[in-house]
Amino acid sequence: MDRIRQLRKERGLSQVKLAVMADMDPATLNRLEQGKGNPNLKTLERVADALGVEVADFFPKARRRSSLESSLFNGLEGERRSKLEEAERAVHYIIGRAEWYEQELEHGPLLEDKTATRAADRAYILAVLAIGEFSSFVRWFFDVVARDLVKEIEDGNAPELVDEFDSLEETFIERISHTQRMLLDNAKGLAEIQDQRDALARLRKTGDSNIKIRRHSA
Repeated sequence: MDRIRQLRKERGLSQVKLAVMADMDPATLNRLEQGKGNPNLKTLERVADALGVEVADFFPKARRRSSLESSLFNGLEGERRSKLEEAERAVHYIIGRAEWYEQELEHGPLLEDKTATRAADRAYILAVLAIGEFSSFVRWFFDVVARDLVKEIEDGNAPELVDEFDSLEETFIERISHTQRMLLDNAKGLAEIQDQRDALARLRKTGDSNIKIRRHSA
């Protein structure tokens, strides 16, 4: 990500120094700056903390509106619009992570007798990891990224952004819900023992609970 490299250089840090500050392998940071792979949220949070910024600052600004449209948003309205753009960047990242999990699902081991156990274990672990990460995303989105914007909307101070935010929220909730279902259904289909099936049932209940929409019903 060019933005990470830019922020690092602005602070006069080498890759090795930043990697030490973020408690990560310099090679991992190098790949991150080059845009290789799809890092998880915890990795980005460590780098953001080391740089003293928010994770959302790593992503390119959403496409700017025309100068005429931009002139309509100033003062507090401009701040709300900026918060919405930040939420949009967060959702793009979350969807990217959902796509990664779906790709991992597609690239799983072939179902042959000798690999059936391995496939079942891999499918189960993938579902567990995804649900844990998606639960973190929900908290991050509503409690950090969009917290101030949600409050403005709930207080009736940003009626011009309600439809856009609702659409954004629906997109992200539906996408991670869809990915969760895919992973859980796959793991259930491959599970060979009852204990694993029972664990998946509990995991499904937990995942569904964790991604419930946590703001007002419009």
